[in-house]
Amino acid sequence: MDIEILLFLQTLRTQTITWLSEVAFVFDQLGFGVFAPLGFCIVIYWCCNKKIGQKLFLSFLFSLYLCNFIKCIACINRPWIREPRIKPHPRKLNTATGYSFPSAHSAAATANYGTLEREYNKTNIIFHFICPIIILGVMLARMILGYHTPQDVLCGFVIGFLSIFAASWIVEHSAQGRKAWIVPLSFLVIALATTYYLEAKSYPMNYVNGKLVVDPLKMRSDAQAATLALFVYLVTSAFERRFVNFTPPTSILGKILVFVPGFAMVGVIMKFGLSYLSKYLSHSWAFYVMWCVLIVFIVFIWPAFFCHFTKSGTNKKGKRSKKH
Repeated sequence: MDIEILLFLQTLRTQTITWLSEVAFVFDQLGFGVFAPLGFCIVIYWCCNKKIGQKLFLSFLFSLYLCNFIKCIACINRPWIREPRIKPHPRKLNTATGYSFPSAHSAAATANYGTLEREYNKTNIIFHFICPIIILGVMLARMILGYHTPQDVLCGFVIGFLSIFAASWIVEHSAQGRKAWIVPLSFLVIALATTYYLEAKSYPMNYVNGKLVVDPLKMRSDAQAATLALFVYLVTSAFERRFVNFTPPTSILGKILVFVPGFAMVGVIMKFGLSYLSKYLSHSWAFYVMWCVLIVFIVFIWPAFFCHFTKSGTNKKGKRSKKH
């Protein structure tokens, strides 16, 4: 049934509605593009509402962690591997690697836009309509392009949905005082257990024309990177609350000063960090370190620099000083 649905959508894309691919790629970028969802997290965390920014970050990273872990458990191949009649769109086929189930794009889009809808729908009703449309559009886009099956995107949606509530609960109930360290320490135990499981389990070794379909080492590496990113965020966020306590500036000038140079440096890290670190580390470790540096910079280093520059945040004695 799932293959028949993809074949029907493939016919629409290639024969009936040929411009459907372009629309699908727009939603694909909204789900997991250059500026979304990381860009939304940064803008809201630095410039609008820190608590909502924390929920966005946490739900996004939590969804990636769950997706990559489940991918390594299920080990389900992409649709065109299972059925040769499926012809995925070639434009971004190089990004559709690894196992198929569940869809990380669908999970990230649900986590990101679902959090925005949940937090902003009461103050701006436009989020109540646009966010669900984007989530549905991303899920359909992944199927229209032939990269995922219906069950892939539905599972991704469920993961994103659960990530929203997990992130909200953590930010609202486990972020104050000594409780701030309970979550990262608890997740450390979970991370060690899941990492050991992924290292110990066996993986299918399927070959097509003498070439390995999915490299288990690469999938395991992606799962470890997602696990590390989430753990680093939890620890860094706890340190930020204790030693910086950044609050977004209220003035337009303050928002510009915190966002423009900060986002430029994020772009530099993303563009050059991996190639630079690869000179000294293996590609996998360079990827891990780059994402850790990126998270620490966004959550702790740049907010600390801005608070020091504006004489705001938390002083060394832990007391609040003036707000920017």
